[in-house]
Amino acid sequence: MRVLLVLQGILGFLLVYVLNESRRIGTHLRAGFVALFAFTFAVTVGTLWEIFEFAADQIFGSNMQKPMLHDPSGLTDTMWDLIVDAAGAAVISGFGWWHMKRAARRSPQSFSPRPRLEIFPPATSRTTSAAAPIRTESPATGARRNCATIQSPRGIDASAGMGKP
Repeated sequence: MRVLLVLQGILGFLLVYVLNESRRIGTHLRAGFVALFAFTFAVTVGTLWEIFEFAADQIFGSNMQKPMLHDPSGLTDTMWDLIVDAAGAAVISGFGWWHMKRAARRSPQSFSPRPRLEIFPPATSRTTSAAAPIRTESPATGARRNCATIQSPRGIDASAGMGKP
């Protein structure tokens, strides 16, 4: 049973590692986050298993929480299961973190920076100075006003009113 508790850490790490390395998903998580997720996944699954054991003992009268070390309540069994679960999760998560860090140092991609999400791309070679005022007429009122052409950061021309004529 305690071997299964250690396997939960491996399962948690592999779950996130495979999703992280998949080109179809497109996520690139840091090694520390993957290790933290694997640890919390394993401890959470181990805790839920202990809750299941307790519920089965209470509802069905089974003996999943075995008495041990002169403790007839099974509390010692539960505590040892949680301790082994947390220790196994820590070891597997630490090994996974080390593996991801080592692989990142050896990978050629680690020498090139990751592409950054840019809200505004860099300015192009176009001039950013305002163009000469343009006389426009409002179709609804027929009023005339001066407008200037303004270049937005994305290179799209937009007209802004400069006041009445």
